Amino acid sequence: MAASQAQIAAFKNKYIPAAIEAAAGSNIFPEVVLSAAALESGYGLSGLAANYNNFFGIKAGPSWKGKKILLQTTEYSTRKDLKFPVIISITPTANGKYQYIIKDYFRVYDTAADSFRGYVNLVSSKRYADSGVTVASTQEEQFAAIKNGGYATDPKYVSKLINTLNTLGKNFSNYASNMIKDIPETVTKTIPNLVNNNKLSTATIMVGVAFFF
Repeated sequence: MAASQAQIAAFKNKYIPAAIEAAAGSNIFPEVVLSAAALESGYGLSGLAANYNNFFGIKAGPSWKGKKILLQTTEYSTRKDLKFPVIISITPTANGKYQYIIKDYFRVYDTAADSFRGYVNLVSSKRYADSGVTVASTQEEQFAAIKNGGYATDPKYVSKLINTLNTLGKNFSNYASNMIKDIPETVTKTIPNLVNNNKLSTATIMVGVAFFF
């Protein structure tokens, strides 16, 4: 079931701060973070997000030492011999790939913020840097680089992310600005200096200050 406009708006208002905080100091666009979270979690309505704070469908690979849960998902591959903990079905598709209905292990996070930070850490790693994620100049370029790095096997993944981005909006600066309307002027005047001296984005600092007050 598709999310309603009210659910989309509630998701955006609730998780923009987490996206901005997680992306701070990285080369990942906060809009990319929120779009990925929205797409992967169905705007926070999926069981994986609601019950296990995993908003990005991140699997629990061999390096993951935290909690995990076995859940059903769908994968695509040109190969017919892939191994998963549980394979329910393998179906040929029209584009020459195979659709796998499987069960696999996913990460369980203590909080949504941990999930957002985990996503940024993952797509900032060498594997994704090598595919151009950290040098992308637009959100759309970054989506394509994340896909090319192997994040998802869905052939329509990039177009789905772009559609989600267009639904959420491409610029969070207006949101951050609205958060500080009632913050004392003596505080807001320090923001340019914080940006210059600490190399933090204006939006990131605004959100942090707004939460403090």
